[in-house]
Amino acid sequence: MTESISVILPTHNRPESLKRTVRSVLSQSLVPDELIIVNDGDDEIPADISDEVRQAGVRFIYRRRDYPSLPASRNVGIDASSGAILLLLDDDVELERKFLEEMSGMFEADKAGQVDGIGAVGTDFSVIPTAKNRLWGVLMFLTGHLRWMPRRCRANTTRLPASLRGLLKPAKFLIGGRVGVRRRVVEDVRFNETFAGYALFEDRDFCYRATQRYAMFVAPSLKLTHHFDKNARPDAFTYGRMLVMNQIHIVSEVLEPGVGKWMLLAWNMAGLVLVHTIYIPLGNHKFHFGVVRGLISGIVHAVAKGITGPSCES
Repeated sequence: MTESISVILPTHNRPESLKRTVRSVLSQSLVPDELIIVNDGDDEIPADISDEVRQAGVRFIYRRRDYPSLPASRNVGIDASSGAILLLLDDDVELERKFLEEMSGMFEADKAGQVDGIGAVGTDFSVIPTAKNRLWGVLMFLTGHLRWMPRRCRANTTRLPASLRGLLKPAKFLIGGRVGVRRRVVEDVRFNETFAGYALFEDRDFCYRATQRYAMFVAPSLKLTHHFDKNARPDAFTYGRMLVMNQIHIVSEVLEPGVGKWMLLAWNMAGLVLVHTIYIPLGNHKFHFGVVRGLISGIVHAVAKGITGPSCES
């Protein structure tokens, strides 16, 4: 028997992206039992969405929030849901037609209930493999960007059933807008609501805590398209500042003690300043200049005040 599935979809000022995401959910070969939309934007969602969901035979739940906070909206959606499996999505993704059927089949194949979460692989629709983008990837790798992770990973010691071996790979990190989890995971590990607004790295904070306690895997065959809608994202300066403040919080509060993580973070921060400086003449100079300003502001603020909490800027 297929376990019940709830799709949780926070949204903020992206009506067209939201409609595309919802329609990709409703056109699945296996539709979910319920769809929960949590809106913390300025306007109501398109009026025809609720009708389309109900016409597809899917239970529709709508929640309205007064202030923007992606983690808080995810938690509200989780609390409103009833499914055994919760699929957490962003409002600018598009699922392949058999996405839910394949994900559900993987959970069903795990008769012993050892697989706690399954993440998908995303393709960024806006990224064109130019020489500048390839150079960016190389430079990010050399700066150690986001390679600081927990040492422990529950999935590494989990023995998968034969039918899932080769299909699932142990993961210390799963992107928050494309992951399915069993209910017990989110009942124990909540999204951190001190990450405000756009909440950069809120998924990394959540997953680092979850993967140390629960067996979380990535399924390379499970794919979706990320359309990378820039609406609701912070300005360049705020983005740069959040890069610093939120990463410092994760390293100080979530990762295990050790000098190495701080050395890697320092290398990462210095590298980010250098890379964005290099890209000022190569790319969107206004954006990269703003990020550099934000990075330096965040670093100076953290050093001067010793603040380890996430950014409260929206």
